[in-house]
Amino acid sequence: MTNNLRLQLAKRFGVIFCVFLATFAEAQNVTTPRASQAAEVSQTIGLSKITINYSRPSVRGRKIWGNLVPYGFQKINFASRGEIPWRAGANENTIFTNSHELKINGKTLPAGSYGFHLAVKEDGNVTVIFSKNNQAWGSYFYKESEDVLRAEGKLTDSPLQVEQLMYIFENVKRNSATVSLYWGKKKISFPIELDVKNLTLANIKKQMTNLQGFNWQGAYSAAQYCAANNIAMDQALAWVDQSISQQSNFQNNSLKATILMRTGKKEEASKMIGKVLPLGNVQQLHGFGRQLIRAKMPQKALEVFEFNYKKHKNTWPVNVGMMRGYSANGDFKKALKHAKAALKNVPKGDTLNGPALQAAIKKLEKKEDIN
Repeated sequence: MTNNLRLQLAKRFGVIFCVFLATFAEAQNVTTPRASQAAEVSQTIGLSKITINYSRPSVRGRKIWGNLVPYGFQKINFASRGEIPWRAGANENTIFTNSHELKINGKTLPAGSYGFHLAVKEDGNVTVIFSKNNQAWGSYFYKESEDVLRAEGKLTDSPLQVEQLMYIFENVKRNSATVSLYWGKKKISFPIELDVKNLTLANIKKQMTNLQGFNWQGAYSAAQYCAANNIAMDQALAWVDQSISQQSNFQNNSLKATILMRTGKKEEASKMIGKVLPLGNVQQLHGFGRQLIRAKMPQKALEVFEFNYKKHKNTWPVNVGMMRGYSANGDFKKALKHAKAALKNVPKGDTLNGPALQAAIKKLEKKEDIN
């Protein structure tokens, strides 16, 4: 063996041995708790779920804002990178996941999982950044070209002193919420908003091509959602007709009458109410009459209450219905008469309706509508 060959073999096996040692050393590491532990917070709005996965660094007596979290974008010399925002947490990417499209200050964020970053300015304005790269370590590999959306948030004083960084959803409403990050004596907040009605409608349309489309309840509940939220009323009418064709009953026929009223088809609605009346029991008719009052159709409501009263005389709560029907039409004298009759007819053990009727009687004596 030549000296040159010996040298080449030594070099080759030396490299292999070094790689082996490095792999061996890595394999010996055990998993231990991190100083900044992982956390997750989620919020459902409508049918949509928003989740933030992050790590929770501690204050530990350090100055946070403008120091540990630099203002603006930070210039680093790692891997020839330019200026980077804050990772909005610790360790790997903070990840923001939204199951459906949402808006932030009017800007659209498509459904997806995003690397979440923040650029905090000294004046309290914050640039909220959503990156398509959600698997990086912190912000060290951040590229502006990978931004999906930039929106605006606010850095403000916090009523809380928070040692470990935390995210929470605040001011949660039917179609919106505020995302807030608390750390130290400050918080960063920005609003999110979802088109819950149309997202739900799109989901309903998908469901109606599945098992829900084979029974009257599916089409009925689809039409009911539209009617309650005053959306896609033509589609609601088609769905309620589908439900009636599958099984005609009080629920879907009364819903059709409601939809016809709300779409201005009063003559058709009046005919439909006539079909509905014989189908309902005492409680169903009472509820239908109240729906008509809410739909601003007091005369039709009184017709329903009168039918219920004649069909189920002296049965609870027909006198309550008559009271409401006459009150809605401004006949407080007759309303008062039925209110007093209803008070005598309160079912045994009912502790709620007695006081409510006494309060209604006082209002009617002052000629005030109780609806």
